[in-house]
Amino acid sequence: MRRNFTIPLKSFLPIRNAPHKVQYSTKPIPLAYFKASIQQDNTQGSPVIMLHGLYGSKQNWRSLSKRISNNLNRDVYAIDLRNHGESQHIEPHKYTSMTSDIAHFIEKHSIKKPIIVGHSMGGKVAMATSLLHSDIISGVVTVDIGPVKHSLGGNSLDYLNGLEEIERTGVSTLKEADSILSKYEKSTVIRQFILTNLVKDQNSKNYKSRIPLDILKNSMADISDWPFISTLRYLGPSTLIAGKHSTYINETVLSAYMNHFPNSSVSFLETGHWVHSEKPEEFYVLLSEFIKEHEL
Repeated sequence: MRRNFTIPLKSFLPIRNAPHKVQYSTKPIPLAYFKASIQQDNTQGSPVIMLHGLYGSKQNWRSLSKRISNNLNRDVYAIDLRNHGESQHIEPHKYTSMTSDIAHFIEKHSIKKPIIVGHSMGGKVAMATSLLHSDIISGVVTVDIGPVKHSLGGNSLDYLNGLEEIERTGVSTLKEADSILSKYEKSTVIRQFILTNLVKDQNSKNYKSRIPLDILKNSMADISDWPFISTLRYLGPSTLIAGKHSTYINETVLSAYMNHFPNSSVSFLETGHWVHSEKPEEFYVLLSEFIKEHEL
């Protein structure tokens, strides 16, 4: 277990794509993704699908995806979940819908028995996919979240309010946007992360949100929920990688997790909730050891 605690201070740049039109559908939707492919033609291991958390995107996993692909000889897909990144803005934003999206993605891209890795909200999607579609995956790695209903914390809604104020104010620089967001969040690192959800309007040249603020505001209860029955089990390879100082993991959460994943291992790193960002090297080691141990 690692004892040092650092948060890398990175420069995040917005991706300039036009926001999608808001729609509603009960059917699975296609998802935007980044694919890191192996360069050699020899035998490859199980593909990996990486799922981000709330307010995240496929960009969060880009560096790790390339490293896993190159070092562990496999294809890696980093996905934008619905209402995030470059994927479609659409209701409902529920775990049943997001899980259907992932199952559809696996089928559409003919991905054979992938390992699903998910952080926070993406971790719940990963767990749900393994519980509901165990026959199409080979393993699941959950990052600092459990199969329980939990509180998102006051800041989650504050971030949406901050992005709304940025849109209303009509700012043309990231410095101005950061100044507004600083009223809602003191941490520079977290503000930089939230600001990746801004894009420039092609007409006004002002920054606006690329995520659907109205949909996500109305979906907070669904995002904090865990709507699946306790009798569901996944008996395949699984592991939970958690932050020792995270507020999302406690004995109740661990008990619920082991109920659904009785054959799982659990590892703790000296981090908060952002395990893979705070300790990227240690996280990579745990993930690669899991893959090698189970010969995936």
